[in-house]
Amino acid sequence: MPFLYRITSEGVALRRWEIDSQPLIIGRSESAAVCVPDYRLSGEHFSIARANGPFVVEDLGSKNGTFVNGQRITRQTLRCDDRIAAGLSTMIHELEKAGPREERDAPLSP
Repeated sequence: MPFLYRITSEGVALRRWEIDSQPLIIGRSESAAVCVPDYRLSGEHFSIARANGPFVVEDLGSKNGTFVNGQRITRQTLRCDDRIAAGLSTMIHELEKAGPREERDAPLSP
């Protein structure tokens, strides 16, 4: 089962969300499936959804943009361990539950 992790700048997991068959909307609005208290996020900033097999991240017209591995995107297929940056937040797309984010105290590698 794939997951989305919100991480600190040191790579320590703050929170984890399971990505299922429904699109996952991330933003600062309480109506977003993933509500992140980040003033630089739009109410509904980006989404992650399955698109004919792989997962795709899509910017939802945000003012500050969505970045995957440092590149601004409008829509992009995700690979395991891709870093998604939006506002002041960084998240990682994982394909398996047993990642290092919650099971270990060690930070993620850059």
